Amino acid sequence: MSRKNRRKKNNAQPESPDAAQEKKTAPENENIGPMSKWKEKYFTFHGRMSRREYIQDTVLAIIYCLFIAMLFFLSGRDPSGPNSFNYLSLGILLVIPTVWLLLSINIRRWHDLGRRGYFLWINLFCLCIPVLYIFLLAYLCYKKGTPGANQFGSDRLHP
Repeated sequence: MSRKNRRKKNNAQPESPDAAQEKKTAPENENIGPMSKWKEKYFTFHGRMSRREYIQDTVLAIIYCLFIAMLFFLSGRDPSGPNSFNYLSLGILLVIPTVWLLLSINIRRWHDLGRRGYFLWINLFCLCIPVLYIFLLAYLCYKKGTPGANQFGSDRLHP
C-alpha cells in the first residue's frame, strides 16, 4: 500500500450508521438501468422540465427532425432509385418517436410553469402561424417555472 493510500485510509472519517444505511439503499434505486432512465427522461408525460432542459431537448429534437427531413429528401430525389423506399420507410418509422418526444417535452415544460398539459393545444395552434410559434418558444424558454413544488411535482432546480 502506498503512502497516499495509507493517509487516506487513516484520515477517513468513521461512517455513521445512517450513511451505511444510505449506501445499502442507493443501489436498489440505481438498478432501473440506463434505458429506463432514458425512457423516463424523454418519453414520459409526468413531472416537470426546467428551462435549461427544455432548450437542450428542443435543440436535440430539432436536429432529429432535420435528420428525418433529410431522409424524406433523399427518398424523393430519385423516387425510382434502389434506396428510395428504404429512406422513406426509415423516415416514416422515425416520425412516431419524434412526435412523442416533442409532446413529452412540451407537456412537461407547461407542467413546470404550473399549467396543465392541455396547454399543448396552444403549441399546436401556433405551429400554423410561425411568427406566433417563435414568440411561444421564446416564452417557454425564458419564463421561470413555479418555485417549489406544484401539482405536477417538485421543483427540479430547488428540491
